[in-house]
Amino acid sequence: MRLKYLGFSILLLVMIHTYSQTTITGVVVDQDDTPLPGVSIIIQGTEQGTVTDFDGNFSISTDATPPIILVFSYVGAQSKVTRIEKSSNIYVRLSEEPKVLIYDEELYPIDAEVANQGEFPWTVSLKKIQNKKKVWCGGVIIDSSWVLSCAHCFQNRDDEGNVTNWLGKNNIFISYGDVNHRKGKRVRIDTIYYPTGNQKYSAESGDNDIVLIRLKKPIIKGEAAVKAIDIVNESELLDSFLVNNVIAVGWGASKKDRTPLELRKTGFPIKSYEDCKLTPSMSDLHFNSLCFGEEPSNMFCPGDSGNGVFFEKDGITKLLGLISKGSKCLDDWSYNKKFSTLTSVLPYKPWIDSIIND
Repeated sequence: MRLKYLGFSILLLVMIHTYSQTTITGVVVDQDDTPLPGVSIIIQGTEQGTVTDFDGNFSISTDATPPIILVFSYVGAQSKVTRIEKSSNIYVRLSEEPKVLIYDEELYPIDAEVANQGEFPWTVSLKKIQNKKKVWCGGVIIDSSWVLSCAHCFQNRDDEGNVTNWLGKNNIFISYGDVNHRKGKRVRIDTIYYPTGNQKYSAESGDNDIVLIRLKKPIIKGEAAVKAIDIVNESELLDSFLVNNVIAVGWGASKKDRTPLELRKTGFPIKSYEDCKLTPSMSDLHFNSLCFGEEPSNMFCPGDSGNGVFFEKDGITKLLGLISKGSKCLDDWSYNKKFSTLTSVLPYKPWIDSIIND
């Protein structure tokens, strides 16, 4: 009989513990009601917490006695504190964090034209899952399921340029099919490929700044808004040094707009590797890089990296390179002293073909 009462007492304690738990579920959105993934949620005064999933949903349980204070934190948004009295499902809206921007026209690129819809149908934007509203980098479609971009786009760095962590396929998605990056269709990344051997990317020097991305699904389906582009051949690469300018595109900051929605285009003269190396500040230029123009006319800013630089001949546009570094823009770590540089794509074509055709 004593064992029977003991068993009943244990069961009762388990039931009391279970029913004393408070479970809070919900969804976190931004000020436009777009779900926010990666929002940090902490129970105030504890180390217990969770993060929202890709659709902004979360669930957290605690034995703490109500009221329970939840603290919501997200990069680019104001933190929010919510008081919870009992188990519930809640809807949390975070407001954009107010920013103080110092505009100095000497530090911004020259004004560029907004690209026409469908003018660069091979251009895509890369965005962090945590910030769907802002372009992180750009990329170029070279096949139905394949995109080229810069390797440094998959790094997070501190203010001094030190790599803090690498980004993977679950951190970045791609928007395509519209000059307005917020109106584009979305596709997830399947695999990220980096060159190997003597073409291996160096995070320290930035050499071999290129990456090949395989998408989760093909995105070219006969639509005029989405196309692939061919890479220049050797003859066309040499011809690009003789023309007045090549065309670069990107969603980088401008004098008038720190975070533009629409793709912009502009033209610059191209310089050969040999000509660029004659400048003392560019003496360590990698042999698979090219540079264009002289400052201050050729500056590129965050949002431009990984976007394409194109060469047009006889009405046919081809991919010449990928924007790797600007000459200067604010205090970003990545900028050169004199020229903007691009990663020349042609030297990597055998590697690209071997991956795609494998």
